[in-house]
Amino acid sequence: MDINEFFGNKKDAQPAGQRPVAVSASLAVAPLLYGLEKSSGAYRLIVDNPAACSRRLKEGEVHLALIPSIDYAQGKGSWLIVPDLCVAHSGASKSICLFFNENVSRLRTVALNKNTPSEEILLKILLNERYQSLPEFIYTESDPQKMLSAADAALMVGDAALGFQNTNPHYIDLTEEWYDFTGLPFVASLWCGNELLLNLRDVERLRASFAFGQEQMQSICENWAKSHPLAVSDCLDVLNRKVYYTLKEEEQEGLKEYFRYAFYLGFIDHIPDLHFWQEP
Repeated sequence: MDINEFFGNKKDAQPAGQRPVAVSASLAVAPLLYGLEKSSGAYRLIVDNPAACSRRLKEGEVHLALIPSIDYAQGKGSWLIVPDLCVAHSGASKSICLFFNENVSRLRTVALNKNTPSEEILLKILLNERYQSLPEFIYTESDPQKMLSAADAALMVGDAALGFQNTNPHYIDLTEEWYDFTGLPFVASLWCGNELLLNLRDVERLRASFAFGQEQMQSICENWAKSHPLAVSDCLDVLNRKVYYTLKEEEQEGLKEYFRYAFYLGFIDHIPDLHFWQEP
């Protein structure tokens, strides 16, 4: 697939110009973004933390964003979900983990990062429902050692979690816990767009970007390993076995179940319907 040809040379294409798109940077999302990064001119990618991507979409700074799933539930704008695509985990992810110093059943304090809201709510649901634990939560900077110095346990997400497992074996894989608890996948992120701006070409481009990324998994992992303390084989294991990118019926049901627990425990004020972009 020639990604530039797909993005730019269709006769019926409306020029996208430099449409702003907010994304985060992690190994798990890299296949979704690969085509967007390699194409020329269709979008201007703004890299930020996941929570800030939602804020940018809410405030109209961007037309599209890869956002934490919990932010969709919190009603931060008139958004439509891009069909078919997401970042999900069905079982162990290795990238959403609670690390602890001693015994998980005796937690008094847990260190969090404000930039990972979906994973934070997942942790709180599991501590409430699986462990009957109500620790104090404190927000700290995103340094694993400092987080575990400040609290009995620390929530680590993405590359931080993947790297820290090499030196600290005391952790719980939260998406594995969620799957054991519900029998459903955990959906961490969604592509969303402003309902007045999201269009067919955007949806086509996002799908093409991921299709292109799927073809280039080896290159993605080789490039990632050059700048991160992970082996290429570990990166391939994560992308090929730990992350799922299709938002099908099972993932949708997992998302709804997550919203139901978040509502039941008071983390959101309503259970949202899933509003998908539909072709006119």
